[in-house]
Amino acid sequence: MRSKALPGWAHTLCTAAAALVFLLAYELVVYRVPVTEIFLPVSSWSDEVIYSKQLAAAVQYGAPQGYFGFNESHAAVGTYAAWGPAVFLVYALPGLLLRGQNAFLWCNLLFVVLGWTFFARAARLGWKRQLAFAAALAAMNAPIRYVFSAMQEPLHYALMLAVLGCGILARRDKSRAAWAGLCVLCAVATLVRPYEAVLWLFPLALCRQDRRRIAVCVAGGAVSLGGTLVLMSKFYAPYFFTNVDLSPLQELARGQVVSAVRNVAHKLLDALRTVAEMLADQLANRSGGLPRFLIPLQREHGLRIGIFHPFQFRKNIADSDAILILF
Repeated sequence: MRSKALPGWAHTLCTAAAALVFLLAYELVVYRVPVTEIFLPVSSWSDEVIYSKQLAAAVQYGAPQGYFGFNESHAAVGTYAAWGPAVFLVYALPGLLLRGQNAFLWCNLLFVVLGWTFFARAARLGWKRQLAFAAALAAMNAPIRYVFSAMQEPLHYALMLAVLGCGILARRDKSRAAWAGLCVLCAVATLVRPYEAVLWLFPLALCRQDRRRIAVCVAGGAVSLGGTLVLMSKFYAPYFFTNVDLSPLQELARGQVVSAVRNVAHKLLDALRTVAEMLADQLANRSGGLPRFLIPLQREHGLRIGIFHPFQFRKNIADSDAILILF
C-alpha cells in the first residue's frame, strides 16, 4: 500500500500486513478452516509428509538420519529424497524459529509474504494495483492453496517475485546492488530446482552491453548449473526415472547426432507416459466436483471412512489410533 503521508518503512510494513491478511482471509473464506487448525499429518499429498519430515530432520540434526526416497530407492550420497538437500537448507533458515508439525506451512507463508512485499515495493504498486494482483492470485487459486501446505512450490513463487523485483530495480534505478541480488537469487533458484537455470536470462538481458557483467552471468550460470547437476546425479533420490543420464551427450561427443536425438525423444515420451498414467489414475478415482480423498480412520470399534475436501483437516482427527491415506 502506498501513501504520501507514510515513510518508506511504513509502506513496507503496511504492504506485508496487507499481503498476510489477504492470504489468511482467502484460506479461511475458501476452505473454511482457520490456519491454526490445518493438520498436515493427514494431508492428501504424500510429498508433504516427506517434505515435513526432511525439514524437521534438517533443523534438528542437519540431515535426515534415515534414507528418504521413492520405491525403496535412495540417493547415492546423503539421505535426502528426490529434490536433494538444497531446498531443505533454504527452508531450515526460517525453520530454526518456525518449528512444530506445521513448520513447512509457516515457512511458506513467510516466503510468499516477503516475495509479495519486495515485488510490490520494487514495482511501486499502489493499493489498486495490489488489489488487482491479489485478485489474479485468487483467480489462479493454486499459488495460494500451495502456501497452506507442506509443498515447496511457494518458495519458487516467492523467488520468482523477488527476481522480478530485482529486475525492475536493476533496470529502472540502474542499481548494481539489485543486479547482484538478482544473480544471487538466480543461483539459489538453480540449485533448488535445476530447470530454474532459465532465470539467468533476466540478469543477462539487463547487461547485454556490459562485457564484464555478461561474463559474471555466464560464470554464475555455469557454476550453479554445474552444482545442481552434481546434486541431481549424487544427492537426489530417483524420482520416476534416472535424474541425470549423460548418454545423449556422450553420443553427441561421438558424432551420433540422430541417436542422441532419438534417445532424448524416447526418454521424454517415457516421462510423459508416466505422468499421463498418474493423471488418468487420479481422474478415475475422482468423484466429481472438487477432489476428495478417502481417509480410513482406525478406531477402537472398527474402520470408519472419512471423505474430505483438501484442507478440511481438523485437529480432532488426531484422536484416531492410526491414520492411513489412500491415493
